[in-house]
Amino acid sequence: MPIADRAWVPAEAKPRGIPCVEIESIVNDEARQRQSTADLIYTPVQMLRFIHAAFPDVPLQKGLIVLTGTPGGVAMTTPRWLVRLGNLLGLSRFRKLSTKLNGDTSRFLRVHDRVEVRGQGLGEVSITNVR
Repeated sequence: MPIADRAWVPAEAKPRGIPCVEIESIVNDEARQRQSTADLIYTPVQMLRFIHAAFPDVPLQKGLIVLTGTPGGVAMTTPRWLVRLGNLLGLSRFRKLSTKLNGDTSRFLRVHDRVEVRGQGLGEVSITNVR
């Protein structure tokens, strides 16, 4: 996962809001994701509160990176109805994944794959997968 050596801070921070930025992920020159941060379910403040509640003895320090999950398209897509059906059947996330993949991992990252992440107006970072 590419991580920049600097952080972006919105000009107008709204503690209860979500900054609206279009994020794009490209693997070996193929666009895999394009999603707006406006689609996040939780605000950054809500995420930090959850982390603090779950790990009260771990201080949240400057420079800490919080991964918020990823939109669809990284390795596969699953229709919402199929996700809901799996939930209704009580399947674990690993069972749902195994059922969905049916052994096909061709879209998963491989050694030497180049991953770029671009943020609208923020620039881009990239990394070559070495494992």
